[in-house]
Amino acid sequence: MGFFDLFIRKPEIDYTSLIPTAEEASYISRGGRGPSWEWDQQKLLARWEELVLQDIPQLTTADEACSLYHKCPDTLLEKVQERWEELVTKEIPLLTSPQEALDLSSCSPRSMEVATLDKWEELVLKAIPQLTTHQEAEMLHNGFPSSWPSAYGDRMRSLRSKVRDRWRELVKEAVSRLTTPQEAHDLYYEISREMRYEILRKWEELVLQAIHQLGTKEELIALYESIPEEIVPAFVAKLAERAVL
Repeated sequence: MGFFDLFIRKPEIDYTSLIPTAEEASYISRGGRGPSWEWDQQKLLARWEELVLQDIPQLTTADEACSLYHKCPDTLLEKVQERWEELVTKEIPLLTSPQEALDLSSCSPRSMEVATLDKWEELVLKAIPQLTTHQEAEMLHNGFPSSWPSAYGDRMRSLRSKVRDRWRELVKEAVSRLTTPQEAHDLYYEISREMRYEILRKWEELVLQAIHQLGTKEELIALYESIPEEIVPAFVAKLAERAVL
C-alpha cells in the first residue's frame, strides 16, 4: 500500500503538496496511481522538482545519487549528475580492492567510467603480486568487467594476461604439493577448465605410483573410476606391464 492509498480522494485538496518523496512523485508521474487520479501535471512536476532539490544536498554516496538520478524528472538530470560525479570522485581515492572499484563503477555515470576503470586497473596491478592461492587468482581473473571502452582493449588484454600468468604460477605451486591421486582429483575439479591441463601430468604420475601400492582389485577399480579419460591409456598400460589384468 502506497502513501496515497491511505486517502479517499477529495477534489478540494491539492494532493500534489502531500507527495512525501521524490520516489513517490516519480511513481505517480509514470501512472502508478492510475488515470482516475487526474493529477495536475504542472503541479506534479513542480512538487517532484522540489523534492529532488531537497534530496540533492543530502546525498552522501554514489549509490544514493544513482538511485535519485533514476527517479528524478528530466529537468533535473544534469543537476543530480553533477552531485553524482562529485560523490564518485570523492569515493575513488578511498577504494582499496578491485571489487570495490567494480562496485563503484556499476553505480557511476558514464562520464566517470574512465576514472573508475583507471582506479580498478591500478588496484588489479597492486593485487597481482599479493595473490597467494590459485583461488584468489581465479577470482581476480573472473572479476574483470564484462565490457569496457574500445580504447581500453589492449590494456585490458594485457592486464588479463598478467593475472592469468600469476594464476598459472599458483596452480603449478599447488600441483607441486600434491601427494596422492585423490588430492590431484580434488584440485582438478576445483579449478577452471582452462587450467586443468597443468594438473594432468602430475595426476598421471601419482596414479601410476599408486598402482604399485594397491593390493586389491576393488582398490584398482576405485582408482580407475576416479581418473579422467586422458589418463586411462597410461593406467591400462601400467596394469598390463605389471600383469595385473
